[in-house]
Amino acid sequence: MPEKMSTGKRRTIYGMATQLGIYDKDNKDDDLHALVLRVTGKESIGQLTEKEANLVIREMVKLKGGQTTKTERNARKKKDLQNHRPGMISPAQQRAVWFQMYRLEELDTEPPQLSRAERLCAIIKKYLRVDAAAKDPFRFVTLEDGGTLIEVLKKMVRYEERRAGKIPQRCGGGGNGR
Repeated sequence: MPEKMSTGKRRTIYGMATQLGIYDKDNKDDDLHALVLRVTGKESIGQLTEKEANLVIREMVKLKGGQTTKTERNARKKKDLQNHRPGMISPAQQRAVWFQMYRLEELDTEPPQLSRAERLCAIIKKYLRVDAAAKDPFRFVTLEDGGTLIEVLKKMVRYEERRAGKIPQRCGGGGNGR
């Protein structure tokens, strides 16, 4: 007998469907159930096996525009590791840096004067005192500098979030309220 879908998979399906806007709690004929029927031939999400749940999740990932399989993620990691130079910023750190750069761009109130890569190069030069070119901004960034760069960018994002009113200002002191 096939393995029944786990609770975690069920939550993943409903969570992703909600993000995609294809789930309507009050309607069993919503787009989520249509997708499940198309992919598995089953009308109820509760009837899914673990394997069928994975197929549904994979289909929703495609709708979302992300990577589709674990194999593809592993291939990317393998490629990243092949291109990684020991002692220099790691691929994971590079992804974290780009994530923070995208966050900064989202928080910008005015159109940027520089491209994302040029802006990153300016930040690297200012805070790490390392020359960087937009074509390969991480070329001379060490592993240690990568950690510093991530922290600098996180602080910049927090500052911009406070400016935009997305997180409350900190109160001074930090004492026990006396």
